[in-house]
Amino acid sequence: EKAEAHIRNGYSLIIAGVYLLLILGIVYIRGTGEPELTAIQLEKEHTLQTLCAEKGTPETYIALGVFYYEHFLSSRAEETFSRVEKGSRDYPLAKAYLAALKGREAQTTPIPSNKLEYVNRAVLTLNKLVKTYPGNLEIRYCRALFFSELPAIFKQRPIARKDIEFILAKSA
Repeated sequence: EKAEAHIRNGYSLIIAGVYLLLILGIVYIRGTGEPELTAIQLEKEHTLQTLCAEKGTPETYIALGVFYYEHFLSSRAEETFSRVEKGSRDYPLAKAYLAALKGREAQTTPIPSNKLEYVNRAVLTLNKLVKTYPGNLEIRYCRALFFSELPAIFKQRPIARKDIEFILAKSA
């Protein structure tokens, strides 16, 4: 009986340890916030913000949004792309980056069903945009970038490869 009690206590400690690791992992992932920019990156951000203030074109805001997207500054990227989307009736590149950005949120959400929902919604939106604008190299690049970041289980890497091949063929 004592041996069984020791085994049960050992299992209880292991289970408690696993839960603690999971909780700490979630807190670490969710609690880190957005990354800090280096001095050079801050200078580039300032330059892009100045261009947006001076020109205010969708292209300048897209450039700023892409900068934020590349540096995993999700809230700033979403705000910038949303501004383009609201200001222009049809600016599909902003929609593409917004979709990819929402899909990236799957990395930080702890709820598995939400992870699937975010990724599936992003995949559908990006596929629809490429179908609507098949010759748009920037949209294809955005889709290739997002699809290549996905785990293999989503089976989107062949599409990403085809997009890259398409872009290379068109830009040659």
